[in-house]
Amino acid sequence: MMLPPPHQDSYVQYVSERLPAGEEIVRVRATDPDQDASLQFTIREPVLARDKTGVALTPSSPYNYLGAFRINETSGAVSVSGPLNHNEAAVIILPIAVEDKNASAAFPDQTDLTEVTLYIQAFSDKNPIFAPPWTPSRPQLQVKVKEEQEQGTKVFSVMAKDPISGQPVRRYEKVAGSDPDNMFSVGAITGEVSLNSRLDYEASETKTASLQVLAIAGDRSSQASIIVNIEDVNDNSPIFTENEYHTRLAEDARFPKSVLTVSATDADTGVRGEVRYSLGGEGALLFVINETTGEVRTWLVPHYA
Repeated sequence: MMLPPPHQDSYVQYVSERLPAGEEIVRVRATDPDQDASLQFTIREPVLARDKTGVALTPSSPYNYLGAFRINETSGAVSVSGPLNHNEAAVIILPIAVEDKNASAAFPDQTDLTEVTLYIQAFSDKNPIFAPPWTPSRPQLQVKVKEEQEQGTKVFSVMAKDPISGQPVRRYEKVAGSDPDNMFSVGAITGEVSLNSRLDYEASETKTASLQVLAIAGDRSSQASIIVNIEDVNDNSPIFTENEYHTRLAEDARFPKSVLTVSATDADTGVRGEVRYSLGGEGALLFVINETTGEVRTWLVPHYA
C-alpha cells in the first residue's frame, strides 16, 4: 500500500483580483497505484493570508479570506469562491490534503499534503497587457507545440505592451514553480519560449504542459498562464506482436483459404497510428493480405514437386 503523492510539492499562481467566482485557478494532481483507490482533496487548516503590507490576517479579520477559494474534492481543481481583494489579502496560502478514502483498515492514514500559494494581483489599467486572447479577468493563453523538437528550439513567443508608453514590454520572467519539470526557458527581453527538454506526446498523460510568465514594466506587472497543447507527429514505427509467424497449409489449398492473421501496433495516435499491411519477398504472389486486418489468404495454389 502506498501513499498518493501529489505531482508537485507546492504550487504558485498569480491571480487577478477581478476573477469571477467559479473561475478555476489551478489543478492539484495526485496518483495512487492501488487499483481501488478513491482520492479526495480538501483544504486543510490553517489557511494563511497576508495583506499588501505583509501583515498576517486572522479568521476574525473583516475580510473573509477563508472563503476566497474552494477545491473540488474529486478533481483537485482550485477555483474562486468569493470576492478577491489585493488590498485586503495580497497572498493566500492553501494547505491541500489528498486522502485515499478506500484505504485498508490495516493502513488507515493514507494522506499526503501539498501547498498552493496564490498571489492576488491588484487590477490596474496601467499594468502590462498581453496579446489577445489574454484579458485581465482571464489571464490565460493556449498554444500548440509539436512533439519531438530539439532542445533549444524556439516554439512560441509571448508579447505584452506597456499601456503607459505604448511600447512593447522588454522584460519577461518565468514564474518560479510554474514549470516543475523545467521544460521551458523564457527569453528575458524577447519573451521567446524555447524547449529545455523533448516533448513526447505518447508519454504525456494529459497531452499538455504549462507555465506562467510575468511581463514587467517598471514596478508594474501582469501574469499569463500558458497551456501548451502537445501535438502528435508520426514518430513511431509499427511493431508486429510476433517476431515470426508460423502455420501449416495443405498443398491443395485454394482461394480464399485463410492462412493466418498478423497483427502490429503503432504508438502514434489517430490516423498516424493506423497500420497497413502488405506482402513481399519470395512466395508473395501465392497469397493476398487484407491491408487493414492483416488476414493472409491463399491466392495461387502452391505447387510442390
